Amino acid sequence: MIMKKSWLRALAQRVYHALPVSQRVKWRIREVLWSVFARGFGGVLARGGGKDGLAVNADELALAAILSKLSEQARRDGPAMHWIALPFLSAGGAQQVAINLCRALRELRPDASVVLLVPDCRSPGAMPPLPDGVCVVSFGDYLGEGASYTRKQSLLRALLRAGQPACFHNINSDVAWHLIVAEGERLKQDTRLYASIFAFQFNPGGQKKIGYAAYFLQEAMPHLSGLLSDNGRFIDDAALEYGFDDQARARSVVLHQPCRLEPQMG
Repeated sequence: MIMKKSWLRALAQRVYHALPVSQRVKWRIREVLWSVFARGFGGVLARGGGKDGLAVNADELALAAILSKLSEQARRDGPAMHWIALPFLSAGGAQQVAINLCRALRELRPDASVVLLVPDCRSPGAMPPLPDGVCVVSFGDYLGEGASYTRKQSLLRALLRAGQPACFHNINSDVAWHLIVAEGERLKQDTRLYASIFAFQFNPGGQKKIGYAAYFLQEAMPHLSGLLSDNGRFIDDAALEYGFDDQARARSVVLHQPCRLEPQMG
């Protein structure tokens, strides 16, 4: 069954990237199909069911519950000045970057906590160890795994407007990317927006750029206070690809990540 799921997911991704339609149309297709896919493979139905009124009420309860959790976190570890968004938590490169940022922020500001938002889907497997003072908020715990991307985006918008963190940093969350593209100008009034992208991605044939840079960066860049990458070549290539002006280029920063050195033998 696991192999069948992986095969179907890979096939769906290949068809999705090859569709000859705009990214906005792809987003609408993905939004419709996400809940079907989640339910079809054991996803949890969103609280509120199919009734619009009940769904709205469930979303309001989710917002209140998360704000209550963040309030408790602030009382214990200090105000949450920095929020970071990830699609899920696992032992991956993007997740390690987020954990490194959390650790650095806590060392620089031990009187302030950090919020790690997981808007897109539940984290597979065991959660990696996190520094003290980091509050994890998985939207699936509050909306249910079958919740539509529209509901997740609405919850993220409401959280940012209510919490108004000093910084909101997106690392590979589709939900966050679409919100920044659609409403970045308004979100900038409540928080400084940052994002990390690590490289250009290509379709299986290698002829077409896909992924976060291709889909979101050009439209999102005017709203970002900073673009971070551990790949200087990507920063240079993105500036050329999307015609960054001097201000956009100045907001694009290389932030190298620590690496683990294996002990030398002999």
